[in-house]
Amino acid sequence: MKKLLAVLIFAIAGNAYATGETFALTIISGTEYCPGLRPLKLNRSNSRKFFIRFDTESSASVFFDAVKATPDFVADLKVSFIGLNQLSFDAFFYADNNNHAEMIGTINLDKYGYAKTLAGTYLSAGLGNNQCYDVGKMIGKRIS
Repeated sequence: MKKLLAVLIFAIAGNAYATGETFALTIISGTEYCPGLRPLKLNRSNSRKFFIRFDTESSASVFFDAVKATPDFVADLKVSFIGLNQLSFDAFFYADNNNHAEMIGTINLDKYGYAKTLAGTYLSAGLGNNQCYDVGKMIGKRIS
C-alpha cells in the first residue's frame, strides 16, 4: 500500500517538477533536407543549438541558439509518467504545412523527482531554415 501511495504521489506531482525547467538540447544524429541540395548529415559539431523550457504542463517555449526573452516558438506539450523516475513528452508546434516541429522523448528524473536529462526524436520543417526540414535524435541536460 505504501508503494502504491508513493507511485500516486509521484504521478500527480511529477508534471510540476519539469515546469519552469530549461534544457540545452544537442542533436546527436540527424539529416537536413533542403530543395536543390544534397542531404546534410547533422551531428553535435555542425548542428544548431536549441533550448526548450517547460512553461506549464501544456506548453513549452523553444529557443534557437540561446535562451532569450521571447521564444522562437511555443509548442503544445503533453507529459505523462511512464515510471517512477521517467516521464514521456510530446512537444509539437504547427504554424502551417511549411512551418512545424515535433519532439518526442523521455525525461529522466533524479532521486528527488526533479527533471535531469531528456532524450528523444525531433522533426522540424521550415522554422530555422526556410524551405528545409530535418529529422534526428537529440539529448538534453537541464541548465536551470
